[in-house]
Amino acid sequence: MNPDHAIAIQDRVPIRGTCEDMCPEYERVRRQAQDDMQPPEFTLHGPRRDRKPDEARMVKAFARSAAGNEAQLPSDIRTPQACMKALAFMFKRVDSEGMRFMNKYIWDRTRAIRNDLYMQDGITKPQDVKTRLDCFEQCARWHIVSLHTMAAMDDTNYSHQQDLEQLRATLVTLKEYYGQHRVAKTVCANEAEFRSYMLISGAMSEVELQSLPSHIQVHPRIQTALKIGRTANEALAARGQTFAVARKNWQAFWSLIKSYAVSYHLAAVSETFFLPVRDMVLTSLFKACRRAGGTQSEDWTIPHLIDILGFDTADEAIQFCEAYGFSFGTDASGDHFLDLAS
Repeated sequence: MNPDHAIAIQDRVPIRGTCEDMCPEYERVRRQAQDDMQPPEFTLHGPRRDRKPDEARMVKAFARSAAGNEAQLPSDIRTPQACMKALAFMFKRVDSEGMRFMNKYIWDRTRAIRNDLYMQDGITKPQDVKTRLDCFEQCARWHIVSLHTMAAMDDTNYSHQQDLEQLRATLVTLKEYYGQHRVAKTVCANEAEFRSYMLISGAMSEVELQSLPSHIQVHPRIQTALKIGRTANEALAARGQTFAVARKNWQAFWSLIKSYAVSYHLAAVSETFFLPVRDMVLTSLFKACRRAGGTQSEDWTIPHLIDILGFDTADEAIQFCEAYGFSFGTDASGDHFLDLAS
């Protein structure tokens, strides 16, 4: 092998990480020297201003590859086991330190974990291959939980769009790995679960689904995801329908989402449909009012709004309608109703 000449791709040495730590030693030293530490990487006790860097709490940060940057050494690339250890360490801390505090940190560190694992074409041992797949599945579940939980928090540092993009990127990689496992004739126990998330998030089409084995196509999780997609499309197709039919479609969508057939994670992924459906509901109500001459109607009380908008509480329904510029009136019984003529 001549180091002064290009190497044929078939002759190159497969990349295989050797770092067994959550954060490589070189990075731990470099980031402390450069004061490039994140709040979750400091000691836990005492006033925050007095806390000090704690190497035991450091996890490798994501770094974009760029022209001129040196290739990472095997000692700076973590093994699948080290990546799984880092995930378990971070996820456990969410329970004690809170989603708001840990979210941005975990968002970056899971991206670094996926990068470490994806670049390693030297991962060939069956247990390592399985651990790599498990890591990507856990990262996908993390983004789903993050999308749901952070949506309810007023955090200016959080980007729903970036979270959704990383979820889709993770699912696309999982789709690639599931294909490799199928070629190798190894079974992936959670494939149907994550294929259902792919369908809802747009990472996989129904056409692609038709090329998968029948046991995946007929799996209850897949069938539920397909039903969610169909009912969402029907709920969004209010144009050309009577108001009674449109309302039936809205209620069918929310009933399905709230049913036991839909898991927590699948419902959270389906939240991408929530705003468009709710927007369609309010738009349809407003247009119906306009067709009636813009007269005030007291029909749309808070319980009715909760039903067709798919909210859990009265406050959620009221805040959503007010964000669209609507106000509420009070009828003779003292009940609040949506004033569509406002």
